[in-house]
Formats: sequence, structure tokens, C-alpha cells
Amino acid sequence: MAVVVARPTTTPRARVVAVAPLLSLSLSLSLSLSLLLLLLLTVVAVPSHAWWDKGHMSVAEIAHRNLREDVRAKVQACATALNKVGPFPKSTNIVELGPWADDLKSLGLYTMSTWHFIDTVYNPDNITLTINPVDTVNVATVIPMLMSAIMSPTATSDSIISSVANLVHYVGDVHMPLHAADLFSTTYPLGDLGGNKQTVVVNTSPRTTMKLHAFWDSMCEGPQSNSVRPLDDSAYAALSAFVDDLVANYTFSEAQKTEVNATVMAAESYDLAVQHVYPGVADGTVLTETYKANGRILAGGRVTLAGYRLATILNTALAGVSMDAILNGTKVMQDEVPVTRVGDTYNYYTVAGVEGGAAAGIFLSCFVFGCLLATAVVLAITYSCRSNAREQKVAAAAAAQRNF
Repeated sequence: MAVVVARPTTTPRARVVAVAPLLSLSLSLSLSLSLLLLLLLTVVAVPSHAWWDKGHMSVAEIAHRNLREDVRAKVQACATALNKVGPFPKSTNIVELGPWADDLKSLGLYTMSTWHFIDTVYNPDNITLTINPVDTVNVATVIPMLMSAIMSPTATSDSIISSVANLVHYVGDVHMPLHAADLFSTTYPLGDLGGNKQTVVVNTSPRTTMKLHAFWDSMCEGPQSNSVRPLDDSAYAALSAFVDDLVANYTFSEAQKTEVNATVMAAESYDLAVQHVYPGVADGTVLTETYKANGRILAGGRVTLAGYRLATILNTALAGVSMDAILNGTKVMQDEVPVTRVGDTYNYYTVAGVEGGAAAGIFLSCFVFGCLLATAVVLAITYSCRSNAREQKVAAAAAAQRNF
């Protein structure tokens, strides 16, 4: 298949739907500590961040610029509702919704972790595989599921709102090369988890190392801090200027920009990983300036294309959705849970209480649960040993009587 590689006109400056119940829980943020604990105990967290905040917000900003006016208003309504009802104070608009699906991980919600990627096998050594890393629900399958959830005649407010928020993120994810490829080799017989098992040297002076996956998360710019959200005017201006560069320097055909098939998007990302990301790289590799420069060009193109495609997807999915369908279900929730800001407090949830306190509570609960489990195991073993001992005594007595 043809790989979509944008040709910049100049060098950029350096600078489901079965998941509705879960989406509803995520939206209302009414998960009890016990449920959070259950999620943590039953789901294995997989490294799955793609495009750090800058990349995701750039995708969203490009999409925002290309939404129809009515759809732009609907997306803003979704962002506003999610921001107030969650509460998710970091996300006030489509741009800040970009990293939202990753924000959930700070709450211990890893249930949707497989939605961020598709581990398509890259097996250049043709080794015998002992596992199939491709999950049934992955980024390529969940995107059409979310679109269907939005367009369903029976869609509820919470399913529409959370599906929109997830689409803003996952359309960005599927365009990240290392979210669509998993290297299998004699060194990585169980896969390298999209570059998460490989550490590369980004700079030699001072020496800076990163996971290969993280390097591509950064759009190949290297270590960086995420912007504080909500963005202030200065931060948004910087992001907008960065996006101006992307839009000016990358050109795509109309067919490329309006592609909505997530399987095609994932296949493009896989091909780019095989052709441009993995070659010449191994654990401990010092990345060359050429590799880093080419990586920035490739990453910029993928982020830009993702933005155009996200706009097409949202324009399509929300075309037949009324504003009432988005707002009706949330009005009652907003009335019941009024949002007021006092310092860092948002209604009766606090940023510290949710993101920090919950983490401490979860840790304590895990510790208590572990103690209880260990106690149960010890008691069971002790009971078993005592039972065996009694049985042995009875058997010995019976044998003695027989011998007598």
C-alpha cells in the first residue's frame, strides 16, 4: 500500500457499542474506591501514551480549524459538559481534550488502555511467535465503534460526550508509528511493546536517554514538560504558532485528509515504523542528527494529517446529532453536582483529592487487600496442614489396629 509521508515545502522550525456503561462511569466520575481498586487489580497496565500533550493538542487544534461551524459548537458543548460534570478541570475545549484519555490514567483507569494502540507484529527475523499481541479491541477497531456510538439513534448524552473526547485522542494515537507496530526478534521474543523496551541516547552532551517510544511521543524533539492545562493565553499562542508552522509546511491531497478508515491509518503508521523508525536503532543506540531531523519531519506530518482526519471524522459523526441530544442528559447532572471553584476545589471533588488522595487511598486499599489475601492464604494452608496431620494420625491408628 502507499505510505502517506508528507513532503514539507520547507523545513519546519524546531521548535462500542458495548462500552457505553464504562464511558458513563468515566463521565460522571462516580467510581467508588472499591471499583477503582478492582480495576487496578484486574487490568494490566500497558505503556500506551502517544504524542505527548503538545502533539495531541496540535492534532485537536488543526481539527478545530477545519470543523464546520455547527459541529464546532457541538464539540465545544461536549468539552464544556465533560469539564463541568466530570469534573475534568484540565479540559475546557477541544484542544485541551486532546490528552484527556491519558488523563484518565492518573485516576487509575487503565481499563481502556488497549484502545490506544494496535500491536501489529513486525518480525524481520521471522522467529517463531509464542503470543499474538493484537488485542481484539484496539485503536483501529475502537475508532469506528466510537463513531457508531455517536451516530446511534439511541445514543445518550454521556456516550456522545465521552465518545467525542476519546476520538479526539485516539485519532491522534493511531497516527503515531510506534502505536501500530511491535518488534519481535530474538532479543524481544515477546515484542518490544512499540519501542518501550528500547532505550536510545538522544543527546551525548549532556547524556540524555529516552525510551524509543517516548522519543517518538515527543514528536522526536526530546525531553519536554507538558503544558499546564487549562492553557493560559501565552501557552495557547505558542501552540497556535506551532500549528501554523505545521499547516504551512505540510501538504496533503483531499483524499488523504478525508480518510476515515482507521485500519488504513494504522497500516500507514505500521509501514512508517518499519521503514523509518526501527531501521538502524537498537537498545543503547546513539541517535544520529539525521535520524532525529527526519523523525521530526515524519512526526510533524503525522500530527498534521491526524488533525485533518479528526475534523472529517467529527464532521461526519456529529452531522446528525442535535445539541439537545448532547445537553439533555447532562443538565440534570450539572444541577445535581454544581461546579464551583474555590482554590483547587471543584464541587465536592478536589484535584488533590481525586488525583492525589485517590492514589494514596488506592495504595492503602491495595496494602490492606494484600494483607487480607495473605492472611486468607496462610489460614488455608494452616488448615490444610492440620487436616492432613489429623488424617495421618487417624490412618496410623487404623493401621495399628489392623496390625494388632
